[in-house]
Amino acid sequence: MTKTQTAKTEAVTVQCNCGCGEATQSAKSFYRPGHDARHAGLVARDLVASRLQGHERQYSEEDLGSDALRAKALKMADRLTAKAQAQADRAAAKGSKWTEAEPVKRGRWTYPTRTNGKVTQVNDKRDGSGNWVAL
Repeated sequence: MTKTQTAKTEAVTVQCNCGCGEATQSAKSFYRPGHDARHAGLVARDLVASRLQGHERQYSEEDLGSDALRAKALKMADRLTAKAQAQADRAAAKGSKWTEAEPVKRGRWTYPTRTNGKVTQVNDKRDGSGNWVAL
């Protein structure tokens, strides 16, 4: 080696904390670009699933590198929980607008009917498994 040449050092990299298995761009960074948000999203969705369905969690907030990422994941989880609850409430309200009405007799058979106060519908199958058609 001459005086002008320097010894080549190998770049030290760290595995990404999100679990993708890729190396980060430098030894100082914890995540690849965009993977911090990805990891926060995984933690938030896991937290929401455990809140709503009660299963054991795979990811923990402690796995996130900073307090800002923890706050981001918790805020995202709160928003997703509220969104899922609102969606369930809308589905329950939408599904309950029909009420059963008196069956309609066609020939010797009776067919189930339902009404929402304005429109009455009759089912085209006697057991109620068919299509609902306006009466």
